[in-house]
Amino acid sequence: MRRILGLAWILSLLALAQGAEEYYARCERLYGQGALESAQATCELALVEDPGYRPALRLLARIHLEKGDLAQAEAYLSRLGEDPEALVLRGRLLLLKGKAEEVLGLPLPPTPEGRLLRALALQAQNRLEEALREAQGLPPTPEARLLLARLHLALGNPEAGLAALGSTLEERVERGRLLFLAGRPEEAVALLEEVLPQTSGRTDLQREALSTLVLAYFGQGD
Repeated sequence: MRRILGLAWILSLLALAQGAEEYYARCERLYGQGALESAQATCELALVEDPGYRPALRLLARIHLEKGDLAQAEAYLSRLGEDPEALVLRGRLLLLKGKAEEVLGLPLPPTPEGRLLRALALQAQNRLEEALREAQGLPPTPEARLLLARLHLALGNPEAGLAALGSTLEERVERGRLLFLAGRPEEAVALLEEVLPQTSGRTDLQREALSTLVLAYFGQGD
């Protein structure tokens, strides 16, 4: 009888894990598509199945960091304990709190994200040459490209910054800013007038595009 009960308990745990894995797989797909709200809801369902399911806890922490909800991100990180895979997420949390020195004190892994976080922390401390060396050679993700562009600009080389940028919405807004700062207001205006309607629903990005566009109008004498 005990053996039967033990087997039933094990099978129930396996069923919970399988349900959590399925929800997490959907959550990952949604996150990859940029659907943060749907991804969050699906990861939360994974935790209903298994409250300690670490992949879902990590991804929920990442989602809340991207949304700027630091308190909720910290709550999920606290549930992970000393999880080494969550170290980069703790680093991101510290950066968002303005604690760059603490980020540099973390034993960040030598992974692309670990190096990116180190470069971002060095940038926050105005150690620009060191940040650039750390950022160069990183996989060209949008976040890494934006960092490179801003570092090149801060070091007085906006043309190199322009060359680093890709075609995401955030990068196109940044391209408009760099074009203006590089003394090319007409190009900045043409780009930002095209991009501005696409920033609807992104208040921070819309504000940045609009402020640069106004300055570019003045710069070309309009």
